[in-house]
Amino acid sequence: MSNIRTIICRILIMLTTLTACVNIHAEPIKAAVASNFAEAARNLARIFEEETGSKVLISSASTGKLYAQIVNGAPFDIFLSADAARPEKLVNDGVANASTLRTYANGQLMMVSNIPTLDADCKSTLNSAAVTRIAIAEPKIAPYGKAAQEALEKMELWQPLKQKLVRGENVSQTLHFYVTGNAQIAFVAHSQAHLLTSTDQCSWVISQSMHSPIEQKMVLLNNASAQASAFAEFLTSPRIRQLISSYGYQLD
Repeated sequence: MSNIRTIICRILIMLTTLTACVNIHAEPIKAAVASNFAEAARNLARIFEEETGSKVLISSASTGKLYAQIVNGAPFDIFLSADAARPEKLVNDGVANASTLRTYANGQLMMVSNIPTLDADCKSTLNSAAVTRIAIAEPKIAPYGKAAQEALEKMELWQPLKQKLVRGENVSQTLHFYVTGNAQIAFVAHSQAHLLTSTDQCSWVISQSMHSPIEQKMVLLNNASAQASAFAEFLTSPRIRQLISSYGYQLD
């Protein structure tokens, strides 16, 4: 009987060791993440790694740039976009798994200005003579830039202010223009509000009635690993959705 117990114990030890080795040598999850969500994704990836042992490598850029990389063969497992259109295109093109397409957050556009004003929403500073540069993300590749253009068009200010616009590749670069003093006004993501340290700025979270919804969808690409599937499920779990909300996003 003792010999049988010894054999069983040895088998259990071997299985435990084998499982640990598999976790150690498993390929990391490769995630393409829109720049507005990159910081949140890194924080959530750390929690996921602590709980599962699976590492997540975050590559961030504008949604349009990441989409182009994916269709040209970049070996990502999961795409967290800043819009709905591009993940849906990947599904239609047969590059991604339709059953994994889902909304993980709804973004909010925010305008910030360092021009003094008595108005609560900063809107009046758009017409200030002190404004020489207004930073937005490139509307053609960045959903937050597209939303900024739509909001300016709604206010009938797109054409009058067009010569003052400086365009970042994504909202992270757009915010950089602002915090380094290269623009007096910027249209950024509300999730970036905590990165603003200036005491004289005003901010305005722009109503979604002024632009198309910033519905941020994610999708698993074909041949994504089982670990990537687990990460997708993790991101849509109730407790993680509450964390995402705390970063400045709205949920369905």
